[in-house]
Amino acid sequence: MNSFETYEYVRYVIPWAVLLLGLMSIFWTTQTGNGKFGIGEIGRAASRPRDWYCGLGTPYGPPRVVCPLYGAVDDRYDSRDCALTSVKHIRCRHMIGSKLIARALPDRILAYLDYQLRWHRKFDPWGGPMNGQTARLETCRQILTSLGVTRIVETGTYRGVTTEWFAQFGLPVVTFESNKRFAAFAARRLRKHPNVRVVPMDSVGGLRSLAQDSFRNDAMLYYLDAHWEDHLPLPEELAVITEQSPRAIMLIDDFAVDGDPHYGFDDYGAGKALNLDYLRSHGFAHLSAFFPTTKALSETGVPRGYVFLTADNELASSLERMPQLRRASRPS
Repeated sequence: MNSFETYEYVRYVIPWAVLLLGLMSIFWTTQTGNGKFGIGEIGRAASRPRDWYCGLGTPYGPPRVVCPLYGAVDDRYDSRDCALTSVKHIRCRHMIGSKLIARALPDRILAYLDYQLRWHRKFDPWGGPMNGQTARLETCRQILTSLGVTRIVETGTYRGVTTEWFAQFGLPVVTFESNKRFAAFAARRLRKHPNVRVVPMDSVGGLRSLAQDSFRNDAMLYYLDAHWEDHLPLPEELAVITEQSPRAIMLIDDFAVDGDPHYGFDDYGAGKALNLDYLRSHGFAHLSAFFPTTKALSETGVPRGYVFLTADNELASSLERMPQLRRASRPS
């Protein structure tokens, strides 16, 4: 085999071999607790019951470890050590070969396969942007169109679903994702939007890297959704944002809504539930907080709680005048 033949072999045969291995790993199935088989993503269950969406800290009960071998039932639970998951009533049947292939393939290749196979669970894993919550989307739309927001910053890109929704407003969007596989998938998905920049970096480092001088006096929307499993960068994120962007409007996902226990929220253990007490314990009691007036039982999609924060009095007055929001009471 001469050098030209070797080149042709590498060029055509090797990519197809990699693709074949990836497809073999993807089409190995996992069995769920409801007795159905779903197409597994590299050794993870793709079919799940409705109460998988209950999240941490909801009335459906505490999180439980699902699989002693892999721990990651959905691809967003990407730790290999059986960290906390909110999945209930699911039992996995993992394939050893699937695990080995998943770990051997580069994140870039896995992201490419995720994108090219066009499974709806990859493109719409949580029911749409912001979990399919139309009341929350309308609140954000009004903020973006009426309060003079000039830039959007997101932490926790995941699959880029909400990022894609932000992109339609034509504003500059910067989004940070520490998982290289998710970042590569989102970058491929969002490449048709020239106003979006996907940065494969952790949220705190990414926020610090932003050149904020030219935007310091502008109203900016920060969508904070990088917290997951035992990773809780929220205090550091808020500290960087309040220092660099005094006219910021911060939207925190998975936050407990005072007066409405039906909204899901994240609870990472003693003193680490995402609520107002947590913010106050980390020195953010001075921020004005606003909760949705829409009840969780009237919301669409997966009703996850959220809160809007700002340190700017003018923006706080504007938020208070919006019928979709109510100001949180300050401690006496």
